[in-house]
Formats: sequence, structure tokens, C-alpha cells
Amino acid sequence: MIGTVRTSDITAEITFLPRGRNVRTGPIVGRSLGCAVVIDGVLYDVRFDLVPGSSIALGSTAVLDGTFDDLDAVLDRLIVGTSFTLWDRGAIGHGKVLSIHGGASGAARQGR
Repeated sequence: MIGTVRTSDITAEITFLPRGRNVRTGPIVGRSLGCAVVIDGVLYDVRFDLVPGSSIALGSTAVLDGTFDDLDAVLDRLIVGTSFTLWDRGAIGHGKVLSIHGGASGAARQGR
């Protein structure tokens, strides 16, 4: 069976809220962070890739690649500089799109 590997849709700079202002109580760990992002008041499901074996402390900033569950739903709202809020049972951080690539940039080039 031949499959295609989907590349990430965006690279974003994300600043996680510090402990006490975050619904999470400890560092962000794992292979990926699945959550929603709020752009212009609308929630979109996204997965940000994390470095396996490492952690991101609450209150810190990281540059992460993200892949949307439904790229078509969010594509019209994605431009470099778009601000968003990460949401997982409450706000966990804020981010800004640094670059658009993979399927997102291809669709944008096609005038979508």
C-alpha cells in the first residue's frame, strides 16, 4: 500500500501561559499537542509536533509545526502574522503564524 506523508501546514511561535493562568498544571510533553486554536472567534482542531523526549515549560515560548484536522475550513484565515489562542478546556497559550507550507501554501497558490 502506497501512502503519502502529510507535511505540516504552518510553523508558529507559541507562548504558553504560565502556571496559574493556564488550565494545565505542568509542562507540555509528548510527541504532539492536540488542541484547538481560536482564530477570529472560531475553533479549529490542530496538532503541533513536539520533539519526542523533551518538554516545554509553562510560560515559555516555542516554535512548532502544526497540522490542521480540516485545512479547508481554516485556509481562508491563514496568513503569515495571523494571531491565535490555543484552547484545551481553556486558554493554554497564544501564537502567531510564522510561515505557511505544505498543503496550505499549495492551496493558497491556487487561489483558495
